[in-house]
Amino acid sequence: MMQRAKFIFLRFGAQLIAFAVFLLIYFVGGQLYPAMQKPQVFFNFFINDASLLLVSIGMTLVILTGGIDLSVGGVIALVSTASAAMLRSGVSPYIVMPLMIVMGIALGTLLGWIIQVLKVQPFIATLMGLTWHAD
Repeated sequence: MMQRAKFIFLRFGAQLIAFAVFLLIYFVGGQLYPAMQKPQVFFNFFINDASLLLVSIGMTLVILTGGIDLSVGGVIALVSTASAAMLRSGVSPYIVMPLMIVMGIALGTLLGWIIQVLKVQPFIATLMGLTWHAD
């Protein structure tokens, strides 16, 4: 039994520690702020932060492969601003959503092309991508 527990901790120790820290902070926060004890608040963490979770998964993969990508925030800001402008002008959300996905993919592909074909260092190319914004 001890051998199995040791194997599980060695294999999944980082995830278990992260989950334990999350639970500890959640329960301490529940004691300090009683409204946080409602189950809906727990689920709101995952509902409201789903986009950040997806971005963090992608960034984790980039970092694990030894790369760097500074443009994520700039691309998110540009795509969000463009979608808000289109929605405000009356464009259907069914058109805006796929168009914004294509826009994000196109910007990422452009940066990848600059890095791969033009041989620009990823730090420099993605730093340029970080500064994209809609004025």
